[in-house]
Amino acid sequence: MADQLTGIDRNLTSYGDPAFSRFIRRAFLASQGFDGADLQRPVVGIADTSSDYNTCHAHMPALVEAVKRGVLQADRGADLDLMAVEPEGRTGTPESG
Repeated sequence: MADQLTGIDRNLTSYGDPAFSRFIRRAFLASQGFDGADLQRPVVGIADTSSDYNTCHAHMPALVEAVKRGVLQADRGADLDLMAVEPEGRTGTPESG
């Protein structure tokens, strides 16, 4: 049965009871605003490298919002922001690497 699991039911933490593990994962997602319909769709992770420190990534919040709108309009998935560590860059002289 483990290889038949898809989506959010894959790679569950083992609490000794698979049904409880699914319940916990769904409860955490529900606390983030995802409903039952969202959980039936694929989760689309959107990496966000925006930073107040590095102005090179100042466009990222607008880009992330545009991608989220696209995911919702396509009705193909549930969007999930993933905060990412920004790629290394040197403020002021990014070309001096």
